Amino acid sequence: MRAVIFDLNRTLYDPIGDELYPGVRQMLEDLRGKTRLFIYSKRTGDRSGLMKRLQLGEHFEACYFHEHKTPENLSVLLTDHALTPQSCIVVGDLVDSELRAAGELGIETVWARHGIEPIELPPETHMPTYSADTMADLHKLLLVLI
Repeated sequence: MRAVIFDLNRTLYDPIGDELYPGVRQMLEDLRGKTRLFIYSKRTGDRSGLMKRLQLGEHFEACYFHEHKTPENLSVLLTDHALTPQSCIVVGDLVDSELRAAGELGIETVWARHGIEPIELPPETHMPTYSADTMADLHKLLLVLI
């Protein structure tokens, strides 16, 4: 069983619409019980309150919020839950944040693009293992990967 570690803001949660992206709740319900789920997100505002308001807590084994995402603080999540880099997938929208931290640890990554036009990433940037253009694409991909 592989663990899936999600970023929250702009990966599962749309801060402009102040709601989950369409399809997130169904994806989490489909993944729950098949894999271990975690949140690894930037500490901005009241993230715990947001998780409660969105009724997301029941889907995740644990949530980690940090000022900056680094390989070191992602390693804490792995250690706390007896996970190896090979047993995880990190899903996020920022290539130079959560995906870079994961890539430096040898964790497979999924770039959740939400329909953003493909961009050419600079050579020094972490290259995501996979990308998903829509939540439906992400949902299907994760069901295959876990």
